[in-house]
Amino acid sequence: PSIAIMNPGIFSKGFSVIIMPEYENKEPAHSKVIKVPFSISVPDEKHINQSINELHSRVQSNYQKSWGIIIGGNNKTSHLPKVLLQKNLEAIIKLKPYDTALFVTSSRRSGKGIEDLLLKYQDHFGMVVYSSRDSYNPIPAFTQVCERIFVTSDSSNMISEIVTSGNAFVEILMNRQKFEPNKFLRFISSLCEKEAAHVFVESLGFANKKLDTHDLVEELKDVLGALDQIKNNNTVSDEG
Repeated sequence: PSIAIMNPGIFSKGFSVIIMPEYENKEPAHSKVIKVPFSISVPDEKHINQSINELHSRVQSNYQKSWGIIIGGNNKTSHLPKVLLQKNLEAIIKLKPYDTALFVTSSRRSGKGIEDLLLKYQDHFGMVVYSSRDSYNPIPAFTQVCERIFVTSDSSNMISEIVTSGNAFVEILMNRQKFEPNKFLRFISSLCEKEAAHVFVESLGFANKKLDTHDLVEELKDVLGALDQIKNNNTVSDEG
C-alpha cells in the first residue's frame, strides 16, 4: 500500500491511506483518511543527538537552564512585522531568569530585516543561528534541552516538532493575521485546548502536554491490516 503524508490533492486516489492534519481546509475524496492534530514530524535519535552535540559545541558557557526562540516569517495567512517581533523579544528578555540562556534561530522565511533585528539583540542571546548563512538546525536540540520554547505561529511543521517531542513548555508568538479564520489559527486553538501550547502575550503559560504518535501508529496498523485482508480476499476470489 502507498501512504501519503499531508493532502495530495488531485492525486489522492493513487494512495491507499492518507494521513493529514485535521486543521487542513479541504479533505480529499478518499475513504481511508486518518486525521491527526499535528504535522507528522519524527526526527530520529541520531539526528537529535547530532543537533544537541552541535549546540553544546557552539555555547561557550555552561548554562544550567535555557529557553529557545524559533522565528519564522511571513506565510499565506500572516506576516511578521519587525515591530511585533521586537516587542515579543523585549518581553521575553524581561521575563527570563538571570541564570537562563536564550538560544535563538531564524528560519528560511525570516529574511534580512528580521535577522538584522536579531543582530541588535545578540548580546542577550547565549547562541543565535542566522539561517540565511548557517545550515545548522538547532530545533531538535531545543526540544530536548530547553525549559521553554517560543515559536512564531507561521509554521505548522516547526510547531508540530516541539509539541510532539521533549518536555518544554510551548509559547506561541502570534504573527499578524491577514485574514481570519485560517488553518493556522485552527491548529493553534486546538493545541491550546489540549494544553500542548500557550499563546504568549507578555506572560508565560505552563502548557507542555506532548501529543503522542502512538494512537496514530495503532490506527494505521488497523487500516493497513484491513486493506491487506481485502487484498487477500480479492486474490482468493480471483483464483476461485
